[in-house]
Amino acid sequence: PDEGSISLALARLEMDLGDFDGAVRYREQALAASRSPQDRFAVYGFDEALHYRQGRFDELEKDYERRVAAATEFMDPVNMMLILGRSDLLQYAPEAGREASALRELNRISEQASPPFDGLLAFAYLQIHQGLGNKDETRVWIDRLDTAIDALGFEILDFVVRLGNGRVAEMEGDCSEAIANYGRVVEINPSTRTPRVWIARCQLALGDPAAAETTLTEVLRVTPAFPKARYQLAIVYQAMGRTDEAIEQLRAALNIWKDADSEYIPAQEARARLVELEASL
Repeated sequence: PDEGSISLALARLEMDLGDFDGAVRYREQALAASRSPQDRFAVYGFDEALHYRQGRFDELEKDYERRVAAATEFMDPVNMMLILGRSDLLQYAPEAGREASALRELNRISEQASPPFDGLLAFAYLQIHQGLGNKDETRVWIDRLDTAIDALGFEILDFVVRLGNGRVAEMEGDCSEAIANYGRVVEINPSTRTPRVWIARCQLALGDPAAAETTLTEVLRVTPAFPKARYQLAIVYQAMGRTDEAIEQLRAALNIWKDADSEYIPAQEARARLVELEASL
């Protein structure tokens, strides 16, 4: 109980299994065991992951502020850009209609860095623009990130370029190319979840709902409380005419999102689809 990293690992397991109360209890243990700003930074990072999973952007803002405060105590500016630029609050801001405030924050951070280090924030910029469906802007930020990676030797971020290229291909209707890029990300990081959900979306678009179902059920086997996978699986089941199973998945996703902010778009879409399917019975 005095080792915060173990408590945080248990908190993440409980979150993935859907026991959010248990996750919070372990999180409290981890915070109580914190002895440094690095420890607190890790706890606040978990908070951000949990609240994003639940669609709670009001809480995400508080988590982000706490992470920034902890980071300034020990982290150099380059690492701050790398880590804070990947904040769930910033990169997924379009899901809650908060892209304007996220872009303002990114601009504020980038003003504190000179090239090529400011290019590290391209990760968040391209995530925001792909979330908005801005194909051309996504391309611009992919190129910016590519340049920064080459200049700084940060090949570890190559997977972000792959994600961006996949989204551009998908927006252009080339789902085969999108799957190839997403698949490479999965090869690099086998535990990743969102690219697998995007692969399933493309598999369905290519007319292979059975493959999409297999992809998503594998995600949910490892992470049952991943609402985006459940929502996408509901879409797959709807396309297959398996309405009862689609409704079951939507209800499961909305249970995870039961405390989501009212402006959280994925929860809005899931709720609307559930109403539509229930009315069709």
